[in-house]
Amino acid sequence: MSRYHSLDRKEIDIKCNGKALERVNVTKLLGVHLDSNLDWKEHITRLISSCYGVLAVLRKIRHLAPFKVRKQLAECLVLSKLDYCNTIFHPLPEYQIKRLQRVQNTCATFVLRHHAKSSDVIDLNWLLIRERIELSLLKMTHTSLYYEGWPKHLQLGFQRSCSYNLRSSDAPRLSVPRETDTFKSMAARSFNSLPDSVRQLTDYHAFAKATRKYLFQKLKTQVI
Repeated sequence: MSRYHSLDRKEIDIKCNGKALERVNVTKLLGVHLDSNLDWKEHITRLISSCYGVLAVLRKIRHLAPFKVRKQLAECLVLSKLDYCNTIFHPLPEYQIKRLQRVQNTCATFVLRHHAKSSDVIDLNWLLIRERIELSLLKMTHTSLYYEGWPKHLQLGFQRSCSYNLRSSDAPRLSVPRETDTFKSMAARSFNSLPDSVRQLTDYHAFAKATRKYLFQKLKTQVI
């Protein structure tokens, strides 16, 4: 059964201090639109609308602003929106990824001042949407491994067969749980797919830089 399949279930009245809580189809929490089915359609639609609204304003100055300014505006005002909390709705169906990718292609069109494709996005030194989400997931994975304040119920574990020590030269690998489409499952699979030299890094900034470089090189190879 698909994770996006809507199940017919009996509604349960929930009360707090004797007062019934209002049931809504969509609510907004910290900039993320949560719907009753958790299929993220509402959030993606509103996100795309917001991005196109910003781009509509930016187009008015595309012939006035130099290249570097256009690129910075696109990154700060639009790509930042696409990156915000993008690990929450991962993995997305392919058609939703394509919708978000069209937004990024439109950003590249604004910067380059001509119709842009995914290859043009890469030429701007931008990761594509799928890789941007994976990078965010991997950075969160690294944080979960080395940040003491990370929630215990979301902690990841190293494989038992791996006698990993922070001072060891052996690259760590994470245990992959049986449950799929969970943070622990996706994080472990993505982390284990990284080269040994990247998995060995314990410094967050060094890991983020090396991971982005790896994903970008991998992406350029796929496109070529």
